[in-house]
Amino acid sequence: MSKIFNISLGEVLRIAKLNKTETAIVNALKQSKNPLTVGRLIDSLRLERLVVFYNLKKLEKRGIVKCNSNFRAHTWGLASMDSSGTSVVAERNVTISDAYQALHNSAQQKLYGIQGAGAVKEIIKLIEKERNIFTKTHVRQKLRQVIIDGIITEKGVGMIKGMPKETIESHFGRPTILHVIPDNSFIDNYEIFSDGKLLVTVDYSRKIAHIDEDLNAVVGFLGLFETIKVGAVKKKPMEVYGEI
Repeated sequence: MSKIFNISLGEVLRIAKLNKTETAIVNALKQSKNPLTVGRLIDSLRLERLVVFYNLKKLEKRGIVKCNSNFRAHTWGLASMDSSGTSVVAERNVTISDAYQALHNSAQQKLYGIQGAGAVKEIIKLIEKERNIFTKTHVRQKLRQVIIDGIITEKGVGMIKGMPKETIESHFGRPTILHVIPDNSFIDNYEIFSDGKLLVTVDYSRKIAHIDEDLNAVVGFLGLFETIKVGAVKKKPMEVYGEI
């Protein structure tokens, strides 16, 4: 299921909200047959070096451009998110508990996650059915050495706000950074996380989970994640989760 994040650069650009400078850089790289140095971009766009470099780094974070280094100079070109190779480790089906445990065992310092409203609803049901069901599996959300950059849909946020404090404390250790997006049927029943090395997709409609270590899938998700954030509303986690 995480193969849905092996998306093309064209699809990312279709939904991306680029500022004027970002658009100019992308267009310049599209028109060039070869990657360009920062100096060439400066000459072409007639912009200050810091402005060009700052916007290149923003585009790089979103997976839209990439830096190529060699012995002579660093050049920049459009990235390709299309999966053209074979996974080093094939995508595998696991239990939901094992999927969460894989993230808990991660040595990475940051998690990126998306929760749809349907997933939030199912998680609440599980907590109400068995209070301690997530004691071990969701401890990842309570580890303060892990920064959780989270995206949640508006309906999901409403559900969390209506939950008793003791229920929130048993599972929903609040993220450090929170972004709210409109409801989307495509991700409604999914909880999707990545630590930058692997991609975990939990499908609550079918009660199954997948772990994928294919770099193409991970990069595709992280690029899409950063693109979605641009159009999201940033909120203080405390506004949604309260003091926990």
